[in-house]
Amino acid sequence: MLHAWDHVWLALRLPLPRYLMEVQMKSPRLRGVRLRQYRESDFEACRMLCDLNAPGRFPRGTAEAQIEYLQTVPERNLVAEVDGQVIGCGGYLLNHPNHAILVFGLVHPAYQKMGVGRLLFFARIVQMPLIRTDTIIQIATVKAALPYYRQFGFEPQPTFWEDEEKGKHPLALMAVNAEGIRRVKHYLKLAQVPYPDLSELPPEKPMLLE
Repeated sequence: MLHAWDHVWLALRLPLPRYLMEVQMKSPRLRGVRLRQYRESDFEACRMLCDLNAPGRFPRGTAEAQIEYLQTVPERNLVAEVDGQVIGCGGYLLNHPNHAILVFGLVHPAYQKMGVGRLLFFARIVQMPLIRTDTIIQIATVKAALPYYRQFGFEPQPTFWEDEEKGKHPLALMAVNAEGIRRVKHYLKLAQVPYPDLSELPPEKPMLLE
């Protein structure tokens, strides 16, 4: 765990926040978190994270959609680990340099509210291309998780996504620019959290997770 001074030290070395996303650049409560690219050997651990978070939250079909993602775009999935144990994962799709979708952000229940999900969020943001226009980040979430994502600047949209049983769930969008991405990189460096650089991966063909 971190002491109060660790939070002050980090805050003093970061630029004043200009966007909601930057307000969340806080010291993680858990030390030793490492973020890396997903490996095939992580499959069962990531599947377990989905199952542990599913009860009362995720609609039917979520597990199958996660399996499809892990098998189709594994290189764009990140995992968070501590002492070699996978405690979180989160993926993204880059359909175009200015449009990305965050998918399957999951943290083990024993490690929630410790800043792991925040680190996974920022580690995916730094993979966005540094371009002259904003990159629109989309997320298809569930109602219970929407307040969490609104902290980062996501705004719910008038449209919804439907699950297998025709249940309606929120879609939300936020925008990030090159300066914001650079600030996130600076934050992760100061927080001493290693993360992979996947920015050289080319955009894939548009993929819809159903």
